[in-house]
Amino acid sequence: MLLPTNHDPDSLIREEGPEKFTERILQSQALSDYFFEHLSKDLKLSEREHRAKLKAEAEIYLKQLPLGAFRELMIKELGRLTDLYISDDEAILAYQQQVKKQRQNHDRLSLPSYILALLIQNPWLAETVEKQQIAWEQFDFEGIERFNAILKLILTVKPGNYGALLEHYRNHEDLPIIKKLAAYNFLLSEAGLEAEISDAIGRLSAQAREIRVSKLLTKEKNQGLDAAEKELLRKLLTS
Repeated sequence: MLLPTNHDPDSLIREEGPEKFTERILQSQALSDYFFEHLSKDLKLSEREHRAKLKAEAEIYLKQLPLGAFRELMIKELGRLTDLYISDDEAILAYQQQVKKQRQNHDRLSLPSYILALLIQNPWLAETVEKQQIAWEQFDFEGIERFNAILKLILTVKPGNYGALLEHYRNHEDLPIIKKLAAYNFLLSEAGLEAEISDAIGRLSAQAREIRVSKLLTKEKNQGLDAAEKELLRKLLTS
């Protein structure tokens, strides 16, 4: 979506409101259409030389896309427009390098923050999270209060997109965190997002369970447990 001159998403939402901003998104030109229309506007695709020029220029950008459904569709569309064979082999090495860099970045992003980043960028995943039926209040890790607050807002409000979510954090102390997580780059296709967040939640649940078991075992050794704590420990050890 192209924004008016001297506007970024934040300033445009402030001026027009989230509903108008959402309407702009829905009415905007598809990225794939804009991409090929922009690159071919001065070319005559009826001529082979011009089609070859479009292929050469478009491949520079397409090779930087992560592997997935969108990338495949873009490459197929380039092949249709140019009537030339499009090889995707060269891009695999670039993709592998991107994955390596992504994994290095992921090492610096905690698992709770990773889950929030997925949700902030894709609020529709709230339904997937709710299906997990996780007792989030029982989790114990650094930053749990802020994690629960952001998660609760997303699950309660169910914003349709990032722009709508951003409006709820206008002038909020957590706004810098929301923007930082929104800028995190996922090398994932939309089809893989549900499986990714379900897997991340499963890993976070396992970590939380291990922490609680460790604390209960330590308390049992040093102080002893009451009946409720013993029952909780038994459930955690058998789950």
